[in-house]
Amino acid sequence: MGGDPTVGQLGWRLVRQMLSGIGWGLLGFFLVPLAISPPFVDWLRSSAMGEVSPAHDLLTGYLRSYWGVVLILAIGAAIQVRLIAVTVLRFFRDRPEEKALEGRLEDEFISLTCLSGFGPDRRRKELKEQLDQFSAIAVGRFMDLLIQIALAIMVLVWYGTILFMDAPAPAPIAPLVHIPQLQAELEQVERGQLETAEVWIHPNVESGRLPGMWGSGYRSLTLRCHIISTEPGSHWIDILVPRAMEFSPSGERPFRESQSIPWNLEHAQRYRVSYTSNFHLAAEITPIP
Repeated sequence: MGGDPTVGQLGWRLVRQMLSGIGWGLLGFFLVPLAISPPFVDWLRSSAMGEVSPAHDLLTGYLRSYWGVVLILAIGAAIQVRLIAVTVLRFFRDRPEEKALEGRLEDEFISLTCLSGFGPDRRRKELKEQLDQFSAIAVGRFMDLLIQIALAIMVLVWYGTILFMDAPAPAPIAPLVHIPQLQAELEQVERGQLETAEVWIHPNVESGRLPGMWGSGYRSLTLRCHIISTEPGSHWIDILVPRAMEFSPSGERPFRESQSIPWNLEHAQRYRVSYTSNFHLAAEITPIP
């Protein structure tokens, strides 16, 4: 029986286990700022870019950065699931050992109740202190179980909220519901089956972003341009122009809303624009001489 743990050893073991579990749980929280931080997602996106059109780069980058975030959060989720499993198994594994120690202490304490003298009195006092410590350890063990499980569940719920809730947020994460739409845009660019029109472009441009919560953190990547077809009866529509295209409307021959269509046909710069059907992401803008 010499290898059995003492009350003091049980106490220190509980402290180490609690600190270790809280550390793993907090790691799950710390992974979220990393996964959704613009520098990290920018790095994922830039690592996916190749010698293709800016529209393809933009779309491919966001798709790959999204799955990179999913990978990071999946690692965090695996850590939390492991934390729950280890905590529960450890609780039931250590319980027989602790009950055995408690039984020995109680038996010895009871056996000394009929004895008197300096030695038995001192030993009873020591046993009483150890039993009190053991009661505190038992409560701590149960609280450790609840804290570790609650912490891990909170992290998992946060992950689910980030990945699956379609709500506005500053984090550039694409909800799963928008991935098929984004994939369709990419496939349309790759097939070259784009909307094409001869247009005028309004001289005033704005900072733009892709629809959905994944674009809110990256307004600097696109411009929102207002275009109108040269065909009579046309209406203004907005297109997103990746800044990588380095496009800006003509300052020498700008379109003027105050002038008539014939005047603009003669004086304003016209463009041939190709863009996607859903998000109106520009793939090509060519001035017409």
